[in-house]
Amino acid sequence: MSKGLGAAQRLVLTALASLEAEHGKDGLFYVWAIVERAYAMSQPMQDRERAAATAYAEMTAGIRDRAEQGDDNAALFLDLTHSLRRSRPSPRKRRTTPFWLTETRFNPSRVLATLERRGLVSRRAIQGGGSAGLTEEGRDLSALLSVGTSWRPQAEIAHA
Repeated sequence: MSKGLGAAQRLVLTALASLEAEHGKDGLFYVWAIVERAYAMSQPMQDRERAAATAYAEMTAGIRDRAEQGDDNAALFLDLTHSLRRSRPSPRKRRTTPFWLTETRFNPSRVLATLERRGLVSRRAIQGGGSAGLTEEGRDLSALLSVGTSWRPQAEIAHA
């Protein structure tokens, strides 16, 4: 195991410190709440998601143009993707981590497991999903990365 923390680990520690500053040190936080805070604090994650959304919109516009010009395969593709994207008939019972975020470069389960092995966070399965919170050692380290709910760009955190 490497001795230094990776960018995702620093981001999760900073997000947990921010949540603790906002809600108190006594609780554990749902993984989806940690991911939402990490996403809000990470401009690179937001830029990647925005770029992927733009690329998808451009691709869909091209396929839609081909379908309007009479391409049967493009029309079938649009019909199938529309059918697959229909929402569930009932709302979800609990919040979940967005698929597009966790299936790319950021795996919160792996990051939290690594931080738990290092003794920086504690994890617990609770009804409705997993949760995690900072240990005392994690609080000390996260204090070096961030103060309260304020956050710094990843470039500054990397040099801390």
